[in-house]
Amino acid sequence: MEQNDNNRMAGADLLTSVVFIAAGAYIIQASLRMRIFRTIIVSPGLFPAIIGGVFVCFGIVIFAIAMRRGGLGQAQRILSAANFRAIRHSPRFKRGMAIFISILAYVLLFGNEYLAKLNFNINYTGGNIPVNVGFLIVTGGYLFFSFIYLRAMRWPTAAAVSLLAALAIFFAFSKGFGIPIP
Repeated sequence: MEQNDNNRMAGADLLTSVVFIAAGAYIIQASLRMRIFRTIIVSPGLFPAIIGGVFVCFGIVIFAIAMRRGGLGQAQRILSAANFRAIRHSPRFKRGMAIFISILAYVLLFGNEYLAKLNFNINYTGGNIPVNVGFLIVTGGYLFFSFIYLRAMRWPTAAAVSLLAALAIFFAFSKGFGIPIP
């Protein structure tokens, strides 16, 4: 690896470490706002606080290593206006942003209260199975978009696989694991 590549990676490491530290701090802060029952040990915020602490610790280690390798100067070049203009027009960036936006839309729509009300029951002799249509629409739609956008398959196959995968996920979690789907 050349010195220039090492410096470029040091800049990327530095920027990534800042993201890890900020995300970890946010996770810790959010977990501390969760309800504490008798002690912190039985609080639902304990595990997220541990994960946030791990993020912060790893972020600090990566930050220190990147600074020793000269990451500050390279990070400044990465964050320069000229670099952003070049990146903004690259096909890889556009493709990555489309995927990121689809993931963000999925997360925001997943627990939507209006979509969660779209339910019906499948009645059979052994009982009844509640089906959340909103989950099927959001999950199937996300998978369909991903398959089509990434050109993984043609649309009829993508539609069938998306629907079957959404149903399989729904039944695996709701019936197999006993975890209710919002």
